[in-house]
Amino acid sequence: MMNSIIHCDYHQAGILKIIKKNNEFIFSNPGRLKISIEEIYEGGNSVARNPKIQTMLRMIGYGENIGSGFPMILKTWKAENWRKPELLENENLSCVELHLHMISLLPQEITEYLSQIFKEDYFLLEAEEQMILSITYMDKEITNEKIQLLLNTHVVEVGKYLSDLVKKEMLVVNQNGRWTTYSINEKYGVSLISSLESDEDLNKTDREILEYLKKIDKENVEVVLNENEDLTKMHDIAEQIEEMKDRKIWLKCGGFITIDKTEALTAIDINSGKFTGKKNSSKENTIYKVNQEATVEIAKQLRLRNISGIIVIDYIDMEEEQDRKNIMNLLEKELKKDRSKTQVMGFTKLDLLEMTRKKL
Repeated sequence: MMNSIIHCDYHQAGILKIIKKNNEFIFSNPGRLKISIEEIYEGGNSVARNPKIQTMLRMIGYGENIGSGFPMILKTWKAENWRKPELLENENLSCVELHLHMISLLPQEITEYLSQIFKEDYFLLEAEEQMILSITYMDKEITNEKIQLLLNTHVVEVGKYLSDLVKKEMLVVNQNGRWTTYSINEKYGVSLISSLESDEDLNKTDREILEYLKKIDKENVEVVLNENEDLTKMHDIAEQIEEMKDRKIWLKCGGFITIDKTEALTAIDINSGKFTGKKNSSKENTIYKVNQEATVEIAKQLRLRNISGIIVIDYIDMEEEQDRKNIMNLLEKELKKDRSKTQVMGFTKLDLLEMTRKKL
C-alpha cells in the first residue's frame, strides 16, 4: 500500500485502487513506471515519484528505504512459496498494477490433480518441472516469458524445461500467431481403447472392433507382413498422404473442395462439380447434399493438414436459413473429433462461414 501511495502519479486521470480477492491483492495506481520492470525486480534502483510523501511516511514508521520495498515483497512471497508477484504496466490506460497472489506454487489440490493425470511419472519430474505444470494448470495456458518471470529463471533454462515436458507429452504446444503457448495434456497416457470406450457415438461395428481390441490387448499379438505387402497401401494411408499435396479434393458425390492458404487465412471453396443431383431432386436439395458432404471432408482435411488460424469456408449459396444452421451444426459435430481447439463463428453477411483452429 505504501508503494502505491509513494509512486502514484496524482496529476494523471484515474484513481488509486486496492482490490482484495480470496487469494490475491491487486494494487493499481495512475502513472507510468520511471524505471524498467527488470530494474524494479532487481531492486536497489527505485525512483520515488513523491519523495516528500515517502519521507513523511518513513517519519511515522511506514515504508522502507528507497529501492528495498519491492525486493522485500519478493523475499516474503518466496519464503511462503507463493506465486511470484506480477508487476504490469498498461501503457494505453497509463497505469501500473501489482498482483500479489497468495497461492502456493504447488498447492495440495493441484498436486493431487496432476498426479492423477501423470501418475507416478509426475513424481519423477524435477521440482522446476512440477512448478511449471502447476502454473500451467492454474493459468490454463502459459508462455516462456511468464515462466521466466514467475520462477526467476533464464530463458534458455525455461526453454529446456518446456521442451522436455513437450517431449514427455505432458504439455501441448499451441501456436497463437507469433506467440507460442503451452497447456496441460489432459489426455496423457490415454490408450486407444480408453479413448474408444469414452466415445458415445460408436455404432455396432465400432463396438465389435472395440471388444476385439480389448481382447487382443491382453495377449501378445504379432503383426506379420508378407515380403511384398505395404502397410500404408493396405489402409489407404499412402493415397491420403498424396491427396494432402493437392489443393483440390474430390467428393464422392462428384463435387469438390479447394483449399488455398495465404499469410492471413485459409480459404476453402466448395463446388458442385459433376454432381447434378438425383432425378426429381430440387436444386436446393442438390446444393445441400454437396455442402453436407463437403463439411465432413473439410473437418477431416483440417486435421490431416493441421490447418490453423483463421479459416473461411465459401459454401454453395443456400436459400433456407435452416439449411445453414444444419450445416453449421454438422461442422461443429465433426470438429469434436479434432484434438485441437476450434471455434465456429458462423455465417457472415456474404454467406461465408468463419472459424478458427489452433495448431497442434
